[in-house]
Amino acid sequence: MNVDIDLIHTGQWTERLLQSDIPEEVVVRARLYGLHEDVHLRSLPHRPGHYEILGSPRTWLIAQLIQQPAVPVKLMDHLSLDEIEGYYEPLTVPSDHFIDRAKMLRTMIRERGISLADAGRMTGKSRAEVCNMMRVLKMDEQTLEKIRHCPKVKFGHARIMAGLGYEQQQRLLEKIRCEGLSVQQSEAVARALRQGGADMPAGKKEAEKSADVLRLETLMSEHFGARVAIREKQGLLEINYHHDLDILQGILEKMGIEDL
Repeated sequence: MNVDIDLIHTGQWTERLLQSDIPEEVVVRARLYGLHEDVHLRSLPHRPGHYEILGSPRTWLIAQLIQQPAVPVKLMDHLSLDEIEGYYEPLTVPSDHFIDRAKMLRTMIRERGISLADAGRMTGKSRAEVCNMMRVLKMDEQTLEKIRHCPKVKFGHARIMAGLGYEQQQRLLEKIRCEGLSVQQSEAVARALRQGGADMPAGKKEAEKSADVLRLETLMSEHFGARVAIREKQGLLEINYHHDLDILQGILEKMGIEDL
């Protein structure tokens, strides 16, 4: 059963949810696959033909975002008020954590069978960004859960962690959690960890580099979606693609090299 979205209203059983709370990837999937989750409704006795949302209001909001005139619904008129209170699940805003966004994007790629570049175009991201999101998900689930529950860890931190081994990931994660390292500081610690200085403070092995050079390394790393190192003495610029051809392709595209 479908009901016109203009006949559906929020009420005492639904908390406020804004369209901006709906992750971009959810909207893209809805455009591709349509809406399949029923909105739970009850009839409004004082407004014949109109309904109040009891549960799953997200479908109703997504329909508005993709300009779909009607949504699938499940009428719950048989429930008493007491039963509604026991049945209704409080509204929760969809998670906007970067790990959840990455997982939703991965699901879309697998189900649709599309390339990383296509996924990037559909979601307004570069191929390098999509590649890095997929690299982050290659960390084990326990590490991802730790990241999820540590507000200090942003996507830039996770991207750096993804280029380390398991033990190094745990050490860097702990330093971020305890010391609140910035992304730039985390990159310096990651370099020290790769060189064997597991307990070295951030930046000790990078003392010869000026703040401007370190800042430039961070900016370029974010631009290319890969670790960048500037070797001033040798006059070298290194971009590490971690033996991942998708990341390499993304770097080349950022350079304007696409026809290979």
